[in-house]
Amino acid sequence: MTRTRALLLLGSLATAWLGAASLTRAAVLVPLSLDELVASADLVVLGEVVRRESFWGPERQRIYSAVTVRIERVIKGETTASELTVRRLGGTVDGQTMAVPGSGRLVEGARHLLFLRRGERLAADQLLVVGLAQGIYLVTTDLATGTELAVRDLGGASFARPGPAGPVAAAEGQLASVAPSRLPLAELLQRVDRILAPPAATKSETTPR
Repeated sequence: MTRTRALLLLGSLATAWLGAASLTRAAVLVPLSLDELVASADLVVLGEVVRRESFWGPERQRIYSAVTVRIERVIKGETTASELTVRRLGGTVDGQTMAVPGSGRLVEGARHLLFLRRGERLAADQLLVVGLAQGIYLVTTDLATGTELAVRDLGGASFARPGPAGPVAAAEGQLASVAPSRLPLAELLQRVDRILAPPAATKSETTPR
């Protein structure tokens, strides 16, 4: 029988801020706005998950997964590769599963909009997701309208903001600045493009002297 070990990197209000491991039942994330997601990402890409390989880490203490994404479009950053690898904590090896609540899901065979960053100890072609589940949008189609949607699944994770006495929990709907969890894909891409666009020159900068 498959055994599931739940590892919560951000499991309580106290440990969430320190990034320490916890064994509580819920994940707590530091909320990121769309501007913060874009700024924190080395690469923003639209692509399809084509395969996943899970493996043990050193001393068989943790399970990791290497998820291959076929690139459809690069929105931010530069790469000449047609595929990239997303390194993830969690997966299934030898009948054992390590689950990481709040980390989001990369669905094999599906398209995603991904906000990715490079890791200090990873190979140049391996990347990490920004903000755990916050940096993963699954592309789906509204069956009624045919509109492509970008949908983010936080997996039951909650948000916390820093407060005078420590982190303060808040629901996603209470955080006006948090990146949207569901939008038409075209609209979300337009928002990202606007964030990346250089600021318009002021009148004083464009008027000859």
